[in-house]
Amino acid sequence: MNFDADSHSRQPLRPFLLTIGTVLICTGAAMGLFFVYMIYQVLTNPEDVKLVTYINEYVGKDGKGLGEKLLSAFAEGQQIDINISDTGMLIFFMFLLLLALSAFSAVARMLIEGGAAIFKIYTRPLRYEVQEKARKKQY
Repeated sequence: MNFDADSHSRQPLRPFLLTIGTVLICTGAAMGLFFVYMIYQVLTNPEDVKLVTYINEYVGKDGKGLGEKLLSAFAEGQQIDINISDTGMLIFFMFLLLLALSAFSAVARMLIEGGAAIFKIYTRPLRYEVQEKARKKQY
């Protein structure tokens, strides 16, 4: 199928695709604002963020969490434990959180860029519309 961006066949799709572009841009913007809000919450009130509370419980030493144990394995009849300090564990989990945040922000950026690309293609005048205006100006 040969798709010409300036063909007459794209005219019926124009409203639908502009709606899709709007939805993509709004979704990306909402995701971006949500991430900004989450970062603000983590910096100001970390106890209100469930993920931070879960990480603190998971890392905690009170017997419920990992404590200093990073990795535990059983090999050749022996228990093998790799320990790390609580600060190191917290840094490790915050690094994973930063990776997840960067992945989700990349998704938000792609949604906004995709919606903007749809707008750029479908809001410019069609070639035949430009030719019609030029013909009218000649007379």
